[in-house]
Amino acid sequence: MAEDLEGHYLCMLKRVSLKYLILNLVMWCCLALHAQEDALVYFNNGSDLALNKDHRGAILAFDRALSLDPNLYYIYASRAESKTELGDFRGAILDYNMYKKLVEELNLLGDADVLDKRQKLILMVPSLASLTGVADPSSESFENTTEPINSSEDLKALYYRGKLKFESGELMAAISDFSLAITGDPDFAIAYTGRGYAYLKGRDLPAALRDFNAALRLNPSDYSAMVGRGEVKDKARNYDRAIEDFTAAITMAPGKYHAFYDRGLSWFNQKNYAKAEADFSTVLKLNSKHEKAYFNRAVARINQNLTTEACLDLKMAKSLGHQQAGVYLAKFCE
Repeated sequence: MAEDLEGHYLCMLKRVSLKYLILNLVMWCCLALHAQEDALVYFNNGSDLALNKDHRGAILAFDRALSLDPNLYYIYASRAESKTELGDFRGAILDYNMYKKLVEELNLLGDADVLDKRQKLILMVPSLASLTGVADPSSESFENTTEPINSSEDLKALYYRGKLKFESGELMAAISDFSLAITGDPDFAIAYTGRGYAYLKGRDLPAALRDFNAALRLNPSDYSAMVGRGEVKDKARNYDRAIEDFTAAITMAPGKYHAFYDRGLSWFNQKNYAKAEADFSTVLKLNSKHEKAYFNRAVARINQNLTTEACLDLKMAKSLGHQQAGVYLAKFCE
């Protein structure tokens, strides 16, 4: 009888222990779900604040979300965007790096748009190269001059944010940032260059010309401003003066291809096809993957009755993805 009671008691203890174990597991699951739910609530709040341009508030919300769950990789990308808007480029790239790291650890592809924003930020802000292992970053649209930026950190942040806006096609926002930087420092030469390119892309040629002239008064060796001013003159069909500016830019930096390419277009517009061909050839020596240079050299050669050479260029342009090259191949080479 005593043994039966003891067995019954032990069985009761096991049942009670199992019951508490199950309760503990349920409690921990609930806590984990609650933490996840709270993190998502803060993330959603931060996203709403960011949409309403309250990026400081958004960052605080994203901070709270990540404190609850530091493995929610997409929150790092959102926080990086808000930091970029506030000019905290170092903080932004560190968040983008964390996003990339977590995506790789989870064997995910990652959002191509987020990774593209990370790469553009690296290209726009040279000082971030040391955080990423990227060497000698540069922009295709307008490049940093060799002149050091002596303005304050806040004005530099406005300038770099303007470049980011320009690269993403937000021209009015870019002009606003460049203008604020210029207001803060009227001698901020490359801010004039940046705003000049934004005006040029928006086809406000008089405003672009004023800014490029201002940049060159402050820094006569600004290659990008000289090229930009030449492009304004070319678009205004003042080809002789455009060629003068492109030639001056080539003298400043003979190892860069942009001025050769633009001068080639001006020569072409003047129907000087031989000189256009020569400049496009120089572009291709400096950048062998320049599909537009192959195409434009082909057209210049067609106008000189150099059909065999032109067809070779058209085939190369087509192989590099130039859309019109196939049409010209069918017309002149088949």
